[in-house]
Amino acid sequence: MKRSARIARLLTLRERAEKQAAIEEERAAFDAARARRQHDRLENAQRRSTENRSSASISDLHQQDIIIEGTKNAIAAARIAELSTAADADTARRVREIHTRRRRSLEKAHLRIIRIESEQRAQQHIRDIQELSISRHERKDNP
Repeated sequence: MKRSARIARLLTLRERAEKQAAIEEERAAFDAARARRQHDRLENAQRRSTENRSSASISDLHQQDIIIEGTKNAIAAARIAELSTAADADTARRVREIHTRRRRSLEKAHLRIIRIESEQRAQQHIRDIQELSISRHERKDNP
């Protein structure tokens, strides 16, 4: 590669790196601005909530407390339902495991029965052949 081509390539690579750095810097600035706006929104919401709470009447405060208590109860009920669902899933998993073990045991027993029946048929076949052989010898001996 010629020297001028190498220099051009290096300049191109440097330019790309600078563009990438500028893009990343712009992205970081954008993220920081978004985080700042989010923080400001949160502070404003908290300030408004505090102002509303401090300027609210006793009945408004009581109503807010009832809503908060209802929310707590709903969250607790959701947690209980989640735990119940997890327990049901564990129970279902255990039942599946038990059924799988039983099915495998039955399959093994079935295979043992098939093997025993096969052996018995083979033994009966051997006995039948032996009886035929004996009867043929007896016929030859007693014409």
